[in-house]
Amino acid sequence: MKINFHAYAKILLAIALMSTFSFSSAQSDNTSERTRLGKELEELKSDFIKEVTTLKNKAEALHKDVPDSLDLNTQIAKFKMQVEMFQNSTNEKIQQLEERLKAESRFETFEKDMELQENTLLKELNELTDELASLDESKDDLAEDNSEKTDTTEIRWGSTRIVIIDDKNKKSTDIYKDGEKMNFGDKKKDKDKSVDVKMFSLALGLNSFMYKYDLNLPAKYQDLDLFQSRSWNVNLTLIQAKINIIQHRVNLITGLGVDWNNYRFRNSVLFSSRTDTLRLTRDTLSYEKNKLMTQNLIGQLMLEVETRPDKKENTFHLAGGVFGGFLLNARTKLITQEDKKIKTEDDFQLNNFRYGLCFLAGYGDFNLYVNYTLNDIFRKDLGPQVQNISFGIKFSGI
Repeated sequence: MKINFHAYAKILLAIALMSTFSFSSAQSDNTSERTRLGKELEELKSDFIKEVTTLKNKAEALHKDVPDSLDLNTQIAKFKMQVEMFQNSTNEKIQQLEERLKAESRFETFEKDMELQENTLLKELNELTDELASLDESKDDLAEDNSEKTDTTEIRWGSTRIVIIDDKNKKSTDIYKDGEKMNFGDKKKDKDKSVDVKMFSLALGLNSFMYKYDLNLPAKYQDLDLFQSRSWNVNLTLIQAKINIIQHRVNLITGLGVDWNNYRFRNSVLFSSRTDTLRLTRDTLSYEKNKLMTQNLIGQLMLEVETRPDKKENTFHLAGGVFGGFLLNARTKLITQEDKKIKTEDDFQLNNFRYGLCFLAGYGDFNLYVNYTLNDIFRKDLGPQVQNISFGIKFSGI
């Protein structure tokens, strides 16, 4: 038998070419199928992200539109969290499918799994949509209930609208300017204010004399010995501003007020105002009361550190700075044992200007304070070289 090698070689070559073409064709089909499924995954992801964004926007609009209802606002907040979780779940499932697609060889199985995941996500999305509709319905019911209980009066003046709501529980007045509600005294807004202004705070404390940083006066000033418990200090801050520096935890505080100082003497000392130099003399009489009173206009500047600016009633704060003041008035008051009263008004060689250091520490609205004058109370070389220190409690915060 004679073999035709040329014909046999041609047959083998044809078989090889057909196999190569068949493999290339299958590989091309696989690539095309993977590309198609990849596009479907991208479209699936895009559709769900659009739906989630729509849900978020509707929930936000619903939150702005509802009346002040703590219960409904809580439900809306919970719904927003569920939408966020759904979005994360969607992204995670799509990512898992994308990773599977890169390694998948049986596209029929993958396509069925992808359809199953899509149906699952659609079911969750429909549940969220139904819940949003339920919240919207609750909002309408609440608005209807409120309309039955309230009497609303609206006043318009140009772009300004005043809405007065009167019901059996409360009465409120809202002012809208160019469609936006103006907030007065809103605590949430107060937190964001760079400058917080307060009126009136009261400090009550005791006074004492110091000589060169020592509470024990030298022998030459023994006539100035005080009844410590009856020598008081009162400070009324008329206006005070807190300026935010760092996230409301570090603030600059400035204020203006009136400071009253009362010095009650143990000895029957007399203040002579008829000479250029203040003279202190002992009287032979014994007095029921013998005191010097001064009134000063005081300004303060302090740096404050606060632990919890969002919880004013539960915050610790520490402040320190300087103060300065002008003498407004000074007088002495003597009451004899026969109940005779002698009052004398004069400057008694007191310094017209005083300055010093101030410190304050507290919790909530309760504070402890210390004020120390750096200059002498009396004018240099015209009276005793003593300084004043006052300490006590301060109310209404700083």
